[in-house]
Amino acid sequence: MQNRTYNVIIFVSMHILCIVALFHASKVGVLCLFLGWLLTGIGISVGYHRLITHKSFKAPPLAEKILTLFGLLAMQGGPLTWLAIHKTHHACSDSSEDPHSASAGFIYSQFGWIFNSVANRKLARFFAEAKKAYADNLWMIFLEQYNAHISVGLLVLAATTLPFATFLWAFPLRIVLVWHLTWLVNSIGHSALEINAKPRNLPWLSLLTFGEGLHATHHCNPSSPNFGSKSLDWGGFIVSTFFSDRPKSPKGRDLA
Repeated sequence: MQNRTYNVIIFVSMHILCIVALFHASKVGVLCLFLGWLLTGIGISVGYHRLITHKSFKAPPLAEKILTLFGLLAMQGGPLTWLAIHKTHHACSDSSEDPHSASAGFIYSQFGWIFNSVANRKLARFFAEAKKAYADNLWMIFLEQYNAHISVGLLVLAATTLPFATFLWAFPLRIVLVWHLTWLVNSIGHSALEINAKPRNLPWLSLLTFGEGLHATHHCNPSSPNFGSKSLDWGGFIVSTFFSDRPKSPKGRDLA
């Protein structure tokens, strides 16, 4: 799992470069921003969230590798770290043990939580369980162990090979955009601006996050690959179109 120093450096540098990007717009850069949002948004919603964290559908090994690689390119940490954080969120939603509890306010649940270095025993337990569950999956272990190296390496490669404006829009601006769209699910998706924090559905946010904005529906049935209407849940549409639901137990319950 990543440390606070790494998070601070990446967060600050990406936001500074994001501001610089606004003064270096280009048509190619905008196109790259859109494609990057599309691929990494799918990687987070379909790959990291529905496939790896909740195992809500089955995917061929190659598809799993592609989806998790797209998720990694969002620079939200390794897949097992993401899994552990999200599992802890479900287990302790909006409590003091929720890694990004909306009860702590908008700023904390939006991005302040990534700087928190206080030990969370449940988070550590879920991370240990994730490592055990995926111990035989060398691809997952590789992405988890080297996610920072891969992410920073790609940033350096892109910065030294792409035109400056294209790099800024394809990487820093795109990364920051997807970060905050994802984190809005944690904050306003849990009513962080209101007195009583609780999950809720936000159709407009759902359209920008491939269905993640239908957060109240997801909390009601986390193991479901579909969060609502396919017109709002593009991630669910992708799953139902290209993949199959995970197997059921003889009694009709989802297998763990």
